[in-house]
Amino acid sequence: MLLWVGALVALQGAAPAQDTARMVQRDTPFVATAAQVASAYEDAAARPLVTRARAARVSQDSSLEAYDATAKRRFTVNFGLGASGPERLLIRSEGASRVRWRRGVGAHIDVLAARTAIPLAYSGARVLSDMLDDNPVPYFPGREGLVGFSEVVRSRNRHQSPMIHPLEDGAESVYRYATGDSVSLAFPDGRQIRLREIRVIPRGPRSDLIVGSLWIDASSGQLVRAVYRPAAEMDIAEMARKDDPHSFDDVPTLVKPLVFPISATISAFIVEYGLVDERWWMPRVQTIEGRARIGPTHATFSVEQTFRYASVNVADSLPAIAVSNMSDSAREARRDSIRAARRESRRESRRRGDDDPDMESIDCPRGDTLVRHQMRHDGALPIEIRIPCDTAALAHSPELPPSIFDAGDETFGVPDRDAVLKSLGLGVQPGWHPGAPSLHYGVQDGLVRYNRVEGLSLGARLDEAFGAGYSGSLTGRLGIADLQPGFDLEAQRSDGVRTLSLGVYRRLVPVNPWGDPLSLGSSIGNLTLGDDDAFYYRSWGVEFGGRHDGSAIITWRAFAEEQRNADVNTRFSVYHALGARDGAPPNIQAARAGEAGGVVSLHDDFGLDPTGWRVGVGASLEGAGGTFDYGRGSLDASVTRGLGESLAASMTASAGTSLGTVPPQRLWYLGGTQTVRGQIMGAQAGNAYWFTRTEVAYGLVSIRPTVFFDIGWAGPRDAWSSAGRLISGAGVGVSLLDGLLHVDLAHGVQPSRSWRGAMYLDARY
Repeated sequence: MLLWVGALVALQGAAPAQDTARMVQRDTPFVATAAQVASAYEDAAARPLVTRARAARVSQDSSLEAYDATAKRRFTVNFGLGASGPERLLIRSEGASRVRWRRGVGAHIDVLAARTAIPLAYSGARVLSDMLDDNPVPYFPGREGLVGFSEVVRSRNRHQSPMIHPLEDGAESVYRYATGDSVSLAFPDGRQIRLREIRVIPRGPRSDLIVGSLWIDASSGQLVRAVYRPAAEMDIAEMARKDDPHSFDDVPTLVKPLVFPISATISAFIVEYGLVDERWWMPRVQTIEGRARIGPTHATFSVEQTFRYASVNVADSLPAIAVSNMSDSAREARRDSIRAARRESRRESRRRGDDDPDMESIDCPRGDTLVRHQMRHDGALPIEIRIPCDTAALAHSPELPPSIFDAGDETFGVPDRDAVLKSLGLGVQPGWHPGAPSLHYGVQDGLVRYNRVEGLSLGARLDEAFGAGYSGSLTGRLGIADLQPGFDLEAQRSDGVRTLSLGVYRRLVPVNPWGDPLSLGSSIGNLTLGDDDAFYYRSWGVEFGGRHDGSAIITWRAFAEEQRNADVNTRFSVYHALGARDGAPPNIQAARAGEAGGVVSLHDDFGLDPTGWRVGVGASLEGAGGTFDYGRGSLDASVTRGLGESLAASMTASAGTSLGTVPPQRLWYLGGTQTVRGQIMGAQAGNAYWFTRTEVAYGLVSIRPTVFFDIGWAGPRDAWSSAGRLISGAGVGVSLLDGLLHVDLAHGVQPSRSWRGAMYLDARY
């Protein structure tokens, strides 16, 4: 998990730059040819607007002498195991500071508030000393980027700037421009400002280019709003290799599946500017939202920053900043000494009983102030940070929301966020520019799996980005046990939030909608413990589908396919090879059918605090016609409640019913790790079902012993009100990583069955 924190915190690092003179010099490595300039502007109004915006940036930066601002920030990472599935809060860090900047002096920063929550490590929120240096500087003339924390800046050294600013001189070599909408802003004194949109269109799908829109004050040329995303997914590993070809040479081969691939998809950058003193357009709100992947884990992340200005260009005598020239070795020795003293101070405070257990003390006495120094922007911006030693005051400052787990929309939110994001629709894309295809294979790319139908199944995938938002992939695989080839040929169009896909396939399909029997985690359990009690069938056909990754995840799929039976071809596992009896039921006998239909599903989660209420809800509707005409739908909900720091309880309820004639491969089957534990898969089956799971856990959020009881029923839908005999199971287990990974020992209560162990991911509770 430390790898996640390090990789994602790097996305908000300070941006590099060069020295800034009194009149800002804007050097650029770009040289646009006459042909590129001629083709860069799609209408006559675009070129003068871009030219005016470039000049306005120099004019404002040259006239800006000083400002006094309050800066607030929040950084959040939620992570999960597997390619998809439930997520838990990994880290949230908040802070507030007063920033006074003056040309020729630098930035004086007074920390006003700070706290960090890492639920897997401790409860509540603490002030972590190492996070107190993470204070944004709202604006640095001549070196401001579209979003400062993403290192989107203008720099002479392009390898230091992951993205290229479309208002750079010479950026016509990689961008095209078109004017878009216009709006008018009315002020209380009757003045109006007219804004014009510049649509930025990269010439090809590259992760160092952006696609989106810049809103410009038509009279002054100042940038007022920027809404954009990268023109291609960021391959973090490839970016690191460009800086250092030997970046990952020391990663052991066996560890690589846990590290690679490393990629990030930014769904939206938003930068809002506010007019200060009727002259300067200064950054007011900056946000970034996206998803990332490291090996077999996935995450969603966001960074939010807001700025409020007390004054701009008001005389304020700030003292010079003396940055220490201490050597790295001396600085590290001093840090070690401070850490040792800090640990001893905490132990002494606890002995006296006056230490707040939710705080991490910093390196100075209470009532005093710690002073730290930094150099940013390649030495152009000296910074002095003053941190009060009263950490309790920092954590409970009124500058932040009452709880670190609150939504915080009033403090950190973007006004009219949904309306702003409309300018990043599916039609806003880079130009058509097919790239070189890439080949993927092996465990690290999720192309090796093990189950009782295919045995060891090996796959390879060929990917290619075509531009204009389009990409394609061809995946082929072959199971050693069944020797049945499978393939997926798919074309997609995506904007980072919405994805449309069209595909042709021949694949193995799990029957039940709960869990993912074909994932890496399930494959490890299948091979080692013989846990594969899933049911399968084969299908081949065509599909058209989509996915929307908003606050709720919505997926839909229309299909026409042939379905047929899949035989069990191996029962091998390490556990069974040692003499244990195979307890998995035989696979279902799927009916041969030709079906055309569709399915849509939704899932949403509410709440982040492991000690508070957390709720997850889901729904699914499916219908098809052909050999069988049927429809079915289901609802599920899970509720978790912390009962103090060490105790938690959760309950899951799920129910579904149907109409028409449902084929065997589309019935619901209860039993197994994802429904009623202690019972084998298929203990009951039918075209209607319900089940509930109750669990109580004690201990740390990261690792908790649990006790549980599950009960359910499946059968004919007309027997819903008179279900009769129910199935149930109970047991003990361990919940790891806040419930993302479960290890259970369960036995059947009704009907009685022997104890059975299991390890699994992706449970929605």
